Amino acid sequence: MRQQNDFITARDNFFLERGWCLKQCPKCSGFYFTKKDLANCGAYTCVGDNYTFLDIPAPKDFIELDLCQSHFLDYFNGHGYQKVSPLNVTRENERTLFASAAGQVFDCLVYEKKQQVDFHEVCVIQPVIRLQGIDLVGETEGFSTSFLNAGIDQWGATIDQHFIALDRLLDFFSLQDFYVGNLCMKYSYGENDWSNKNVFADMLRINYGGLEIGIANYFSEIPQNNSLPVSMSDISIGLERFLWARNKTASYFDAIGPLTYAMRGDTILMDTLRTLTLMAGSGVMPGHQNHGYKLRLIANRISNPLQKIPFSELIEFYYKQWSSVISLPIPMASVNNIIEREIDRNAILALNERLGVDESIRQTQEEFLHSLLKKKIFSLAQLRCLLGEKI
Repeated sequence: MRQQNDFITARDNFFLERGWCLKQCPKCSGFYFTKKDLANCGAYTCVGDNYTFLDIPAPKDFIELDLCQSHFLDYFNGHGYQKVSPLNVTRENERTLFASAAGQVFDCLVYEKKQQVDFHEVCVIQPVIRLQGIDLVGETEGFSTSFLNAGIDQWGATIDQHFIALDRLLDFFSLQDFYVGNLCMKYSYGENDWSNKNVFADMLRINYGGLEIGIANYFSEIPQNNSLPVSMSDISIGLERFLWARNKTASYFDAIGPLTYAMRGDTILMDTLRTLTLMAGSGVMPGHQNHGYKLRLIANRISNPLQKIPFSELIEFYYKQWSSVISLPIPMASVNNIIEREIDRNAILALNERLGVDESIRQTQEEFLHSLLKKKIFSLAQLRCLLGEKI
């Protein structure tokens, strides 16, 4: 039976020996560690639905996303972690439709699809897709439907090894000119159901003035059919969130780019095309179920009739950005065609409904409008009158 007291003892020793103090948040009653005697746990709601870290002076330089990726992998590889390739973004017969965390690199052992692997202590940058916060994108900074989950994971880790890894992550933060003394480490405990496997989790959320940068999970008692239960250290950060916290720019999307769009506040357009590029580049085709349905759901966010979208420019930018981390099997030109066709399809469906017609959705919006004119269904003047003020 799991000994939670062992983790609590190691946790307290780790933080207290380094000058952190344990406090209870007056807002949520959760326990957290802080170096600066901060008054709450640093969670967004407890701070007051605000990002107070933006009030802290920023470093003079601006770190780009690709540079931070290489810094992360080189640092941990230099400390003995094996660099491993990220998983395919699409998942088949798994807990999630898409890769959602760096720690899934060990799913093959969690579910015993493999008895052993060639690596046990790894660093990985995993592109992930999480759609739970889709409605917050464009409304609340710090949210996107896809991002880079940078993780250090160890299969069979002891509690002491877990805290050694956490210490190295904090050192990495410091090397990026990020002051860890402003962090809060919020503790929680849970029991997870991993496909009918009951797994215990001791969690430390890494909060920074309203922003959750990452999480340090210690999973224990992971059942194994032919051997004793195993523990796993799973520590990861959202790389884009970390960069936003480090750079302290006005927008979370500044670290994602392109800056010309971020500075205009085109966050929904940027986020949508970035995620669609990752989906289509990974082989997802629009459809009515599972992965294809999610692609269609995402695309519908920007499928506004007659709106001109810079597909080629943004898709090329994001295709190159994702390709610096993961191999995309679908060529960029095909990705562009898949996305543009899907946007046109959704827009034509909306136009058909608005105009009371039933024209083919297998055409561009330009072809759709010309077909109405050729068939003399509407005149150009009528289309301007019907569509001009409503779109």
